[in-house]
Amino acid sequence: RHAMWRAPREVVTTPAPPPAVADLGAAARSWRLASVRGFYGISGAYDLSMLVDVMAKRGLNRSLLERMMNVEALGSFDRVSPTQVLAGLHPAARAQLPPFQILHGSSDRSVPPVIAEEFASELQAAGLLTGLEMRPGKSHTEVFIEDPFRGDDYMCDGLSAMIFGEKPPVQYRPLVFGWLVTAASFLCPF
Repeated sequence: RHAMWRAPREVVTTPAPPPAVADLGAAARSWRLASVRGFYGISGAYDLSMLVDVMAKRGLNRSLLERMMNVEALGSFDRVSPTQVLAGLHPAARAQLPPFQILHGSSDRSVPPVIAEEFASELQAAGLLTGLEMRPGKSHTEVFIEDPFRGDDYMCDGLSAMIFGEKPPVQYRPLVFGWLVTAASFLCPF
C-alpha cells in the first residue's frame, strides 16, 4: 500500500486502463523507475503543511483546505509532502530516484520560494539535485504560463536539457499579444 517507503523496483497501476490503452497490454500499465530520466519540478508545493499555513495566512480557511486535500484520510500532510517523504525514504529507495531539477519564481506568493529551497536542500543532501533555478521577480504562474506566452520559454529549455542533454536551438515566439499577458498577470491571484 505504501510502496514509496520501500526500495522501488517496479510500479504497476491497478485501475483498468482506458480502451485505447488496453490494447497495449502490460507495457502500458507498468513502468520502471530506472526509465525515468529526471524530475522537473515547476513552482511545486513540496511541503503541504507549510503551504496550508501560508494559505491560511492569505485568508483561506484551514479546515476547508484540510477537507479539500483529504487530510483526514491521509493522516497528515507530511505523509504525502515530497520534502518529508524524501527525508523518510530508506537509502536504497532514495538511491533509485532520478535526478531532480527545480524551477521556481522568487516572488511566488502562492508557494513561497522557501518551500522549493528546503526541498532542494533535502535533494542536495541525498545527492539528487541537479539544479535549483530561482527566477528573479517571477510569480507562481509566470514561470510556466505567462512567460511562455510571452515567448520566453526557459521551462521548455530546462526540460529539453534534461531529456536530450542540451537546450534546443530554437527561438521562441510570443503566443499572444504582450498586453493580453500583462492584463492576465494583473488579474491572476497567484
